[in-house]
Amino acid sequence: MSKDYNIMANAGISDQDFVELQGLPKELAQTADLHLWMTYQIYLGNKELETPEETQRLINEHFITMRMQVPQSHWVEMDVLENQDGSNKDTQWYLNDSKLLENCRLCFEKHP
Repeated sequence: MSKDYNIMANAGISDQDFVELQGLPKELAQTADLHLWMTYQIYLGNKELETPEETQRLINEHFITMRMQVPQSHWVEMDVLENQDGSNKDTQWYLNDSKLLENCRLCFEKHP
């Protein structure tokens, strides 16, 4: 059975529908990386429309909201270096704004 990760899943919207409605890469459906990709897309949009200070404020607010809404199990499932076994393993990487933004960027660039 597939798992829906999008923020509207509790309202009955599947990842597949969400990906199609938002124009996201189809390979992100049923993956926790959906959160990372969407965050970077929002960040880039803010960079185009806002001042650097406002862009930073908005991403900081988004990170706070994201940390409250995304379940711990999703963070662990994301395809990021910090979740891999080895010396880089860091189960709380998403609490570091720099690591979180970098992983959002990497995911966005991996799925153009």
